[in-house]
This record gives sequence, C-alpha cells and structure tokens, in this order.
Amino acid sequence: QAFKGNLGGAILFYFVAIIVHIITSIVPLLNPFVLVPVCAGYTYYFIKLARREPAAIGDLFSGFKRGYGQLLLLWLLMGLIWLVATLPGLSVIVFTAAAFITDLVGTFQDTVAGKLEGDEFLAAWKGVGNSFKAAGAGLFGGFALMFFIPLIALSFTLFSFPLVIDRQMKAIDAIVVSARLMKG
Repeated sequence: QAFKGNLGGAILFYFVAIIVHIITSIVPLLNPFVLVPVCAGYTYYFIKLARREPAAIGDLFSGFKRGYGQLLLLWLLMGLIWLVATLPGLSVIVFTAAAFITDLVGTFQDTVAGKLEGDEFLAAWKGVGNSFKAAGAGLFGGFALMFFIPLIALSFTLFSFPLVIDRQMKAIDAIVVSARLMKG
C-alpha cells in the first residue's frame, strides 16, 4: 500500500537509479564507490516508504552520508565471503582436471613410447575414457558447489545492507546480526 500510494515517485526513483547505475557501470573503477551507496540508498528509500515516512528522490544518494565507509567495507567483506565460499568448488574442479590431465598425458606418453600394445593399449585408453567421465562428474560437482555454497553463505548477509544504511551499524556487526536472523 505504501508503494501504491507513492507509485509515481517510486517509478521516477527507479529510473533515476537505473541512469546512475548505467553511468557508473561505464567507469569500472568508479563503480563500487558509487554503486554500493546508491544501492543502499535505493534500499533506504523503500524502508522509509514501508514505514510511511516521507521519502524523496534524494534518498537515492543517502548511502553517501549514512555509513559510506561501512557500506564499502561491507561490500568488501561480502566479496571475501563469496571468494572463500567458491574455493571448495574450485578446488574440486582443479583437482579433478589435474587427475584427468595426468592420466591422459601418462597414457599418451606410454602409447608414443610403445609401451602399450594390444589389450594393454585398449585397457589404458578405456581407463582414460573412465577418467574423462569422472572429470565430467567432478566438473559438474565443482560448478554446483561454486554455485550453492556462495549462495548459502551470502544468504546469511541478506539483511546487512539494510542494517548498515538504516540502523547505522558497523559492517561486521551487521553481518553478525544478519546471520543470526537468517540462522533459522
């Protein structure tokens, strides 16, 4: 109802936010320093609407004055969480690929050296085929881990940005409170 009551302002707010996002995406080094507080301001605008407080187009830029440093720190910490959460999947992919390449190169070297003849040749290359299937399963599992683990880990930070922009919390405190809220 709060959104419907301010539909024109919300639509205008959305278009101004999109224009700011497009402009900041053109300059990659500027992007995080502008995009992060603008996204937080976007959230703050709708928090104010939900509370039936007066909201204005200037709220889009409230992230620059309401915890700018903490918002940037939160963005960095969430990036670090994402990076750490992708490592298990990445390690599965790397180790699976390394095992397959080792098996393939070893069999190829034995074939070129003439060490494999007849049934040994067929068995060795059949083993490479099985290794290829295992590598495919490892790649699938690794990519699944790279998708699901960061998704789960970052879901615990869901309320972090609203807590920093609205309650003016420190970045680490906001992550801890958000994790407690999401734990159940």
